[in-house]
Amino acid sequence: VVEQGEDCETTNQVLSFLVAAAVAGVPLCSNLAALATQRALQEALEDLAQENLGRGCCPEGHGLVAFGTYDPRFYCSMCKQEMIPLYSTMFGCRICDFDACQGCRDEAAAIIGAVGGGKSETEARRGRRQGWLP
Repeated sequence: VVEQGEDCETTNQVLSFLVAAAVAGVPLCSNLAALATQRALQEALEDLAQENLGRGCCPEGHGLVAFGTYDPRFYCSMCKQEMIPLYSTMFGCRICDFDACQGCRDEAAAIIGAVGGGKSETEARRGRRQGWLP
């Protein structure tokens, strides 16, 4: 009888642990899935923004206008570079308050050019991000 009681107690402890792990694990799995989904959406939005920039548009599709910086407080919405030097060329959309530096514009145009070289837009963007496509 003592042995059966100990076995029952041990089994109950194991089951309690498993239930607790499952209950605690559900939010963890949900959070991990949400983070993975959020990251995938963020990458898709970045890809779309870069594609639009390569075509001369902001992420919302408005046409960009080239301008020279007249204030050192300009900020690149793509690479997040702050304090763009005076008189630098940037491309902006005043509707969206979006500005892209020359480097980001050139990179986006190169990706669009790579698409013309037989690669899909997704492959070209992925290649640039991972460093295996110039």
